[in-house]
Amino acid sequence: MMESDRRPLGWWMATMALLIFVMIGIGGYTRLSDSGLSMTQWKPVTGWLPPLTTEQWQQSFELYRQTPEFLHHNPHFDLEDFKGIFWAEYVHRVFGRVLGLVFFVPYLFFLIRGQLNEGRWLKYLAIGVLGGLQGLMGWYMVKSGLVDRPDVSAYRLGAHLVLGGALFALCLGRCLRELGWEWSLSRSVMTLLAFLSLQILSGALVSGLEAGHALPAILGGNFPWMEDLGWLNLFENLVIVLTHHLTLAFLVTVLCLWTARQLWLDGRKVQSLHLYAFLGLQVGLGLITVVLYSPVRPLWWSLWHQLGAFMLLGVVVWSLFAKAERSAHLR
Repeated sequence: MMESDRRPLGWWMATMALLIFVMIGIGGYTRLSDSGLSMTQWKPVTGWLPPLTTEQWQQSFELYRQTPEFLHHNPHFDLEDFKGIFWAEYVHRVFGRVLGLVFFVPYLFFLIRGQLNEGRWLKYLAIGVLGGLQGLMGWYMVKSGLVDRPDVSAYRLGAHLVLGGALFALCLGRCLRELGWEWSLSRSVMTLLAFLSLQILSGALVSGLEAGHALPAILGGNFPWMEDLGWLNLFENLVIVLTHHLTLAFLVTVLCLWTARQLWLDGRKVQSLHLYAFLGLQVGLGLITVVLYSPVRPLWWSLWHQLGAFMLLGVVVWSLFAKAERSAHLR
């Protein structure tokens, strides 16, 4: 395929990566504002319509009043309070449908025009299928908080976030490939990518379990071992989960510094400087989140910290590639 034919595919994928990043931010806000369980039904086709009449609003509110979240956390909610959390989840779900349209309409257009040859149609279709699975995972996550518990499963939340990160990375990677960049399978970058992905999963567990509440215990040197959980302490003990997250943060920082140095020595100074910069941003956001953490107010810094992780992920994915003319010199 001629380079001029590939560029539209690259910009399409760049748009998808940007929209997925925005979606991750919307999802993070939905989680931090405890809005995700406000919509108790999943309607893939008609769900883009919000309640339009007072009666429809009351019906939606009555469904919410039957959920564990309302019974255990929000029995004081009236209809206006419900609307406040409903709109965040509504925007989250509608934006997911917009993502689907932005993917599949151009996909059909490029397919009809013959620009998805050389097996590209299958690669892009796989991304689309993964996006559909992400929607199913989102509903599977929500369902975990509608039966006998007032919160979603932290494990399902982690799977949902990691799938979102995978889609973001795949779209960004396809963008770079179509715009003429070549793979650079550097061991240091691959190792960093693996540990950063693990750290993002750890962050999802911290969020899902609200493990930030354990911060005073860690700062006070109190590390309780909850024997009734057994080996699940590793994933459900708040102190241990938050300790994992902080430890991984240190490891990722060291790996970022090492990888940035390797990129610099390899002559890829722009990527190296970006990695240094976004690492500094993320470390700063993490420290601010720790210092200003409070369980009684919206965790806005936590949201920025989450977005910082995905900005750093984007730079790491970019570091997996180099300009075609340098491909012969890559390690």
